Amino acid sequence: MTLGELRSWILRTVKRPELTHEALDAINYAIEYAAIDGDYAFDLVEGTLAIDPQAYAQSIVIADEFPLFRKVKYLRPSGYNKYLGWRDPARIFDKNGCEATNCYYMAGGNIVIKLQVLAASVLYGYYATHEIVTSQTDINTETSYMKTMPSAIHELSCAYLWDTIGNEAESQRAERRGIKLLMMHKTDKQDGVAHS
Repeated sequence: MTLGELRSWILRTVKRPELTHEALDAINYAIEYAAIDGDYAFDLVEGTLAIDPQAYAQSIVIADEFPLFRKVKYLRPSGYNKYLGWRDPARIFDKNGCEATNCYYMAGGNIVIKLQVLAASVLYGYYATHEIVTSQTDINTETSYMKTMPSAIHELSCAYLWDTIGNEAESQRAERRGIKLLMMHKTDKQDGVAHS
């Protein structure tokens, strides 16, 4: 099912065929909601990033290195047998004034890493956001894995549209159905789930 077919289904359900642009907004909303609600393996981007091999502390500019960044899954410098731990930036120093190492924290649009042993690269994993579908061409060619859960995206999109046109009762019913369906899909598609 293309997103265009999904949009047609949504418009038939809501019985408002003139809301084509609003339906596209609803689909984007539903996909964003579903993606943020679960850490899906399909959204995980992995790779290796070269870092300064002479610096124990350094800053990685998220916009330059991690396209569509949503949140960090892991960071592991080359040669390390463990992942860097997240730290609250206000707690980089302990009560004795010693600086924490083998950790990272977020600072504005940067990820700051603090190493105990020098490394030339860092292995990373982060969850990416979904690109917004904005045009008719995109809606017929979009390859988002979210299309594998069309009923959940349909219900969440309908909830958005019904809310937009003021039908709160239908919006709430569709939202409940969409969230139930989304919970069922998480079992199959969420990262870190043990499959039997």
